Amino acid sequence: MSEVRDYGAGQGAEERGAPGTQDAHDGDGGDTRVLIVEDDEAMSVALRDGFEYEGYHVTVATDGETGLRLAATGDPSPDLIVLDVMLPKKSGLDICKELRAK
Repeated sequence: MSEVRDYGAGQGAEERGAPGTQDAHDGDGGDTRVLIVEDDEAMSVALRDGFEYEGYHVTVATDGETGLRLAATGDPSPDLIVLDVMLPKKSGLDICKELRAK
């Protein structure tokens, strides 16, 4: 089952009440959008929290087909895509090849 999670800038772990978090940090990510394509929840949470801490707007996809669709047709499109290599439905390498071919 694919899943997409969209997190606005400044809605990091601190706002979600995650245990062990500190006060929010005013990063300089601005309107920069990051797409994380990662099926391991612990890894995607760590990456998401790090980018959000710096002020980036983050979207997380949990499989390759969803990640490719969001990367290719996202509105607005992501400024940065972080890909896992081994993903369900489509590998990160295949996603990269397809996006570069466009």
